[in-house]
Amino acid sequence: MTKKLLIALLIVIVSASVVTSFIVLGSPAEERVRRMDDQRVQELDMISSAIDGYWSDAHQLPDSLEIISTSRLFSVQSIQDPQTGEKYVYEPAEDGHYTLCATFEAVSDTRIPIAPPKISMRDNRNFWNHPDGYTCFEITAQDWNSPTPPPVLVR
Repeated sequence: MTKKLLIALLIVIVSASVVTSFIVLGSPAEERVRRMDDQRVQELDMISSAIDGYWSDAHQLPDSLEIISTSRLFSVQSIQDPQTGEKYVYEPAEDGHYTLCATFEAVSDTRIPIAPPKISMRDNRNFWNHPDGYTCFEITAQDWNSPTPPPVLVR
């Protein structure tokens, strides 16, 4: 009888642990969504840093993302969404202003800071926070020696 009670108790403990982990960490599907969105943020940050480098060198914005992605001077992992393969939207404007857009699967969780990229000119605790869906960041290219203003989210 004690053996059956011990087995039942172990089953309850294991079940409670699994349920608790889903509540605290989310389901595997939610984790996959979070990782995809984190990868999008990492790639957008690398693109933004490369645009800053291009701006610093050429004193103009690149005409397209292909220019910085094929250059050996800048490190850009990808200019395409990791899941859909569609290119991120880049729209250069005047005076160093540009827009970067991506489609996110979930709202960024501000309680869990986004893992900052290894090299970044931006304050990543808040810079890339986003809603779900198609989201654009209005950004001003910065010389690598000057501070960076926060982006403006456009939905």
